[in-house]
Amino acid sequence: MHKRSVALFISLFVSFTFGALAGPYEDGIAAGVRGDVVSLERFMRLAAEQGNSDAQERLGLIFYYGQGVAKDFIEAEKWYRRAAEGGVVSSQYNLALMHETGQGISVNYKEAFKWYRTAAQQGYAEAQYKLGIIYSEGKTIPQDYLQSLMWFSVSASNKFEEAEFKRDDIEKKLSKKQLAKAQDMARRCQSSNYKKCD
Repeated sequence: MHKRSVALFISLFVSFTFGALAGPYEDGIAAGVRGDVVSLERFMRLAAEQGNSDAQERLGLIFYYGQGVAKDFIEAEKWYRRAAEGGVVSSQYNLALMHETGQGISVNYKEAFKWYRTAAQQGYAEAQYKLGIIYSEGKTIPQDYLQSLMWFSVSASNKFEEAEFKRDDIEKKLSKKQLAKAQDMARRCQSSNYKKCD
């Protein structure tokens, strides 16, 4: 009888302890695993409104892709922005992409560049690649092949394969002196953990 009481106490303790520790974010994850998209959205919204940056990103994704709700790019942008401001690098990238392409919001290249740069400086290879594109095209900012090559090189070193091809194309447009300078810039950028990339 004593062993049963101890076992019952332990199981109740574990249930109440871990049940009490679970919050809306964890409940949302569990709902998503079950395929309950209605509860997923409800719990993620609750966690997001409490300031959980990961929940804010997931809520952005829910509205962007219309998971259990109608697609709503305005809501997606709102939640991506909150997560981006909270330091979620993939939301910084998603926010930049929405501003660059005008998905449900006005095109804003300045805002796109800002968020690509923020994500790139945190080591996000796709954002580094996008900066390489922006600098090579010179549509929204002055064309700068040195900056372009630097960002393509950094992105390629972070295993973003498409950056390797673009890097090779840009290298053909530069003199040996310019190429050496861009390579030095890339080394400095990487060794500074992406803080000295100008």
